[in-house]
Amino acid sequence: LFTFGAIICFCSFLASIFTVASRATLVSILVFFIGYFLTLVVKYDTSSTGSIALVSLHPVAAFAFGLQEIGRLEDSGVGLTISSMTVTDSPSGYSFYNTLQNLIFDMFFWAFGAWYSNRVISNEQSLPFYFPFTVAYWCPNRVVSPNN
Repeated sequence: LFTFGAIICFCSFLASIFTVASRATLVSILVFFIGYFLTLVVKYDTSSTGSIALVSLHPVAAFAFGLQEIGRLEDSGVGLTISSMTVTDSPSGYSFYNTLQNLIFDMFFWAFGAWYSNRVISNEQSLPFYFPFTVAYWCPNRVVSPNN
């Protein structure tokens, strides 16, 4: 559930950047599949927590790390349960719970990115980059007097 939510938000962000649909499709497919290859560069069991978290900003990479952790738990004979979700013997300290945290963060991060870029990068009525800090955006019917 978290994986699909994060992927949908990520794809919405990628779609909001482009104005031409064919270009958006080609670039988005490439960026989407690059996420798996990022997991070949950063190993979840030996890399630092910071590099794992950085690579896990890509939802496909976070999902792949989660699958690898499930595979490790199954190979050890423990399996994925509520009690084994936070337990790991990896030097990096990465557990399946970290995967869930990364996917939840990805959902909010990419949803915010899609919302923001959809407002700023637009053909018709693009807003200035500082629009979240303006009163006119949050209260469009409010009349501001020049004396205030």
